[in-house]
Amino acid sequence: IEDVEKRLFLARKQLEFYSTQCDLELYFTSLSRKTIVYKGWLRSDQIKKLYTDLSDDLYQSKLGLVHSRFSTNTFPSWKRAHPNRMLMHNGEINTIKGNVNWMRARQHKLIETLFGEDQHKVFQIVDEDGSDSAIVDNALEFLSLAMEPEKAAMLLIPEPWLYNEANDANVRAFYEFYSYLMEPWDGPTMISFCNGDKLGALTDRNGLRPGRYTITKDNFIVFSSEVGVVDVPESNVAFKGQLNPGKLLLVDFKQNKVIENNDLKGAIAGELPYKAWIDNHKVDFDFENIQYQDSQWKDETLFKLQRQFAYTKEEIHKYIQELVEGKKDPIGAMGYDAPIAVLNERPESLFNYFKQLFAQV
Repeated sequence: IEDVEKRLFLARKQLEFYSTQCDLELYFTSLSRKTIVYKGWLRSDQIKKLYTDLSDDLYQSKLGLVHSRFSTNTFPSWKRAHPNRMLMHNGEINTIKGNVNWMRARQHKLIETLFGEDQHKVFQIVDEDGSDSAIVDNALEFLSLAMEPEKAAMLLIPEPWLYNEANDANVRAFYEFYSYLMEPWDGPTMISFCNGDKLGALTDRNGLRPGRYTITKDNFIVFSSEVGVVDVPESNVAFKGQLNPGKLLLVDFKQNKVIENNDLKGAIAGELPYKAWIDNHKVDFDFENIQYQDSQWKDETLFKLQRQFAYTKEEIHKYIQELVEGKKDPIGAMGYDAPIAVLNERPESLFNYFKQLFAQV
């Protein structure tokens, strides 16, 4: 990764910090020597009227990413309009609150590792006032300063690797290794990303946001969420495909080729001895053979303790029993009508004060 991109990143972060201190609204659509981002709070058909260079016949580019969407989770604004600096995002990140908290918790070490003595120039990795799309873009952009963007995308949005026997052992080891370092940014979501040299697309492990592509005989590739966004004569089609859950597609302009999911991930997973690291350093606890002692409590005492700690019959039979006997996460339906713990007049279990947020659209 060229040092100039790091210097531009540092300059932008400092300007963003000072603008915040001065209570100024400042946003860089792009600050890169390889890409230009055109965006606005407008309809797709208005973009060429606002940026007249896009209508100039002399204007040329080897690639183009176009994306528009309604503001579903946040109030619309110019800075939140798509595309972002590095990616376009279809869907939502339902784990965004937890992802932001964990990124904040580890950002000091990450910034120190990447920037060394210049670490004081970066005050935060993600802009927490941004939309979920913008926050994912912040994370991908930062990680791409230390690694290739396709590898960074694999860390953020992993495939369902744990039970996928079709994967190479090295690929599973890669995902397992990084699962201890980075939590999945779960959707449903599909992203496209670009750094000027590479153009990629990735669906999350849920696979609920479609991604389809067409490769033409005259060396064009068209990727979109629906077929027919760009008209391609059937006689000019060399290949058609779609991205399955967790799959990755990459166009490398330096190598002038399209790299498919298995080849790409196999090469990335083979760069370092992830499997050896896992085999030699991971410690597994044998929960199956742990001997538990019966408390010998009377039913009356047990019931009193359960009431004291605000456990209900529903929680015991529907959730705790499922965890202990079924060995799986309990699943409940939406429409939870109980008052939130902090407003409930009855005593509540400590755990009831913590609830997962979801992106409502």
